[in-house]
Amino acid sequence: MGLTREGAARFSFLLSTPIIFGAAMVKLPGLISDPSAITIDFTIGMAVSCITGIASIGFLLRYVQTRDFLPFVWYRFVLGALVIMIAMVRWYALPGAQ
Repeated sequence: MGLTREGAARFSFLLSTPIIFGAAMVKLPGLISDPSAITIDFTIGMAVSCITGIASIGFLLRYVQTRDFLPFVWYRFVLGALVIMIAMVRWYALPGAQ
Protein backbone atom coordinates (compact mmCIF):
# COMPACT_ATOMS: atom_id res chain seq x y z
CA MET A 1 0.00 0.00 0.00
CA GLY A 2 3.05 2.27 0.08
CA LEU A 3 2.94 3.04 3.79
CA THR A 4 6.02 3.07 5.94
CA ARG A 5 6.00 1.08 9.16
CA GLU A 6 5.61 4.32 11.11
CA GLY A 7 2.77 5.43 8.83
CA ALA A 8 0.98 2.11 9.31
CA ALA A 9 1.38 2.37 13.08
CA ARG A 10 0.06 5.95 13.10
CA PHE A 11 -2.90 4.86 10.98
CA SER A 12 -3.73 2.00 13.36
CA PHE A 13 -3.67 4.38 16.33
CA LEU A 14 -5.94 6.80 14.45
CA LEU A 15 -8.39 3.95 13.82
CA SER A 16 -8.95 3.69 17.57
CA THR A 17 -10.15 7.30 17.80
CA PRO A 18 -13.80 6.67 16.77
CA ILE A 19 -14.01 3.69 19.12
CA ILE A 20 -12.71 5.69 22.08
CA PHE A 21 -15.02 8.59 21.20
CA GLY A 22 -18.01 6.22 20.95
CA ALA A 23 -17.22 4.62 24.30
CA ALA A 24 -17.01 8.07 25.89
CA MET A 25 -20.39 9.03 24.40
CA VAL A 26 -21.96 5.86 25.80
CA LYS A 27 -20.66 6.60 29.32
CA LEU A 28 -21.25 10.36 29.26
CA PRO A 29 -25.01 10.29 30.07
CA GLY A 30 -24.30 8.27 33.22
CA LEU A 31 -21.72 10.81 34.38
CA ILE A 32 -24.03 13.72 33.64
CA SER A 33 -26.92 12.14 35.53
CA ASP A 34 -24.70 11.34 38.55
CA PRO A 35 -22.05 14.06 39.00
CA SER A 36 -21.01 12.51 42.30
CA ALA A 37 -19.37 9.73 40.24
CA ILE A 38 -16.63 12.16 39.24
CA THR A 39 -14.42 11.75 42.28
CA ILE A 40 -10.75 12.53 42.80
CA ASP A 41 -9.96 8.85 42.09
CA PHE A 42 -11.86 9.07 38.80
CA THR A 43 -9.98 12.23 37.82
CA ILE A 44 -6.59 10.78 38.75
CA GLY A 45 -7.42 7.60 36.82
CA MET A 46 -8.33 9.61 33.72
CA ALA A 47 -5.12 11.65 33.94
CA VAL A 48 -2.92 8.58 34.45
CA SER A 49 -4.64 6.79 31.58
CA CYS A 50 -4.07 9.77 29.30
CA ILE A 51 -0.40 10.09 30.21
CA THR A 52 0.21 6.34 29.93
CA GLY A 53 -1.55 6.19 26.56
CA ILE A 54 0.44 9.08 25.12
CA ALA A 55 3.71 7.63 26.43
CA SER A 56 2.89 4.16 25.05
CA ILE A 57 2.01 5.49 21.61
CA GLY A 58 5.18 7.58 21.54
CA PHE A 59 7.30 4.58 22.55
CA LEU A 60 5.72 2.30 19.96
CA LEU A 61 6.07 4.86 17.16
CA ARG A 62 9.78 5.29 17.97
CA TYR A 63 10.15 1.49 18.23
CA VAL A 64 8.72 0.77 14.77
CA GLN A 65 10.99 3.39 13.18
CA THR A 66 14.08 1.36 14.05
CA ARG A 67 12.92 -2.21 14.59
CA ASP A 68 10.55 -4.70 12.99
CA PHE A 69 7.28 -6.20 14.18
CA LEU A 70 8.63 -9.72 14.79
CA PRO A 71 8.31 -9.65 18.61
CA PHE A 72 4.65 -8.61 18.22
CA VAL A 73 4.08 -11.41 15.70
CA TRP A 74 5.37 -14.02 18.16
CA TYR A 75 3.42 -12.43 20.99
CA ARG A 76 0.20 -12.72 18.94
CA PHE A 77 0.88 -16.35 18.02
CA VAL A 78 1.60 -17.34 21.62
CA LEU A 79 -1.39 -15.40 22.97
CA GLY A 80 -3.68 -16.83 20.27
CA ALA A 81 -2.57 -20.40 21.02
CA LEU A 82 -3.10 -19.80 24.74
CA VAL A 83 -6.62 -18.43 24.19
CA ILE A 84 -7.52 -21.40 21.95
CA MET A 85 -6.20 -23.88 24.54
CA ILE A 86 -8.14 -22.22 27.36
CA ALA A 87 -11.31 -22.16 25.27
CA MET A 88 -10.94 -25.85 24.42
CA VAL A 89 -10.33 -26.82 28.05
CA ARG A 90 -13.37 -24.83 29.16
CA TRP A 91 -15.52 -26.32 26.37
CA TYR A 92 -14.54 -29.88 27.26
CA ALA A 93 -15.21 -29.15 30.93
CA LEU A 94 -18.84 -28.24 30.19
CA PRO A 95 -21.40 -30.82 31.31
CA GLY A 96 -22.49 -32.92 28.37
CA ALA A 97 -19.65 -31.84 26.07
CA GLN A 98 -18.00 -34.76 24.33
